[in-house]
Amino acid sequence: MNKTSKLLLFSLLCFVITAFTTNRHHYPSSIAEMVKIFENEAIEFSIENISTAEVITSSYNSDLNDFQLNTANKISFIQVMDSEHNLLFQLPVQTKNLHLFLDDFERGLFHMAIKFENLENFVFASFSKKEG
Repeated sequence: MNKTSKLLLFSLLCFVITAFTTNRHHYPSSIAEMVKIFENEAIEFSIENISTAEVITSSYNSDLNDFQLNTANKISFIQVMDSEHNLLFQLPVQTKNLHLFLDDFERGLFHMAIKFENLENFVFASFSKKEG
């Protein structure tokens, strides 16, 4: 391998490493950056302080064990992670009315990355399932 090829390979490797590290999710550094917008006996839901204007209403339907988040702008997709930030699932949702059916989750803390159509960056949220 000649010197030019090595330089090109090194440059490509640097680019890939930089792209990987800069596109990772940056979770809020402290709980103070999160605002609790809903709490009852089944669920506690918090969202980044800077994104509370995106949420119009939040509610819980005990008959369906369903938490609803109604937003000002359409949500393109969501990612749900466990308490260790391991990805559990990623779903395209295309909605202003997000439903989280709590029967789909064990008791505990979960983190979410929410992609709104009108925002460039992810909005981070967390929820705790309290019962069941």
